Amino acid sequence: MIGIADIGSLLLVLGLGSTMCVLFYAAHRTIPLDEPPPEPQPRTGVYAIRLRLDHEGATGAIASSPAAHQAMQLHAGCSRDWCSRKANAYTWLVDHGEIVPDSGRTR
Repeated sequence: MIGIADIGSLLLVLGLGSTMCVLFYAAHRTIPLDEPPPEPQPRTGVYAIRLRLDHEGATGAIASSPAAHQAMQLHAGCSRDWCSRKANAYTWLVDHGEIVPDSGRTR
């Protein structure tokens, strides 16, 4: 026979379980997932050479800090190793003291 204490314990366990389910569901819906990793970029071939020389049609030298920041934002998914536009913008920002490279890491 089930006593009052058993029913109280059962209700407590069910209440805690349902609360945990609601919290996990809410956390799943509100915490954004990490962005997928960027696709690997080609390193050889005609396409890779064209991409390095003229990435997305961006030509010309970086002439101002706002242009360098815009280039860094536009090419956020690119690697400085193969994207000449991002490399030029990064160099401009470092040379003008707007970015301090992390000395604790090696490339």
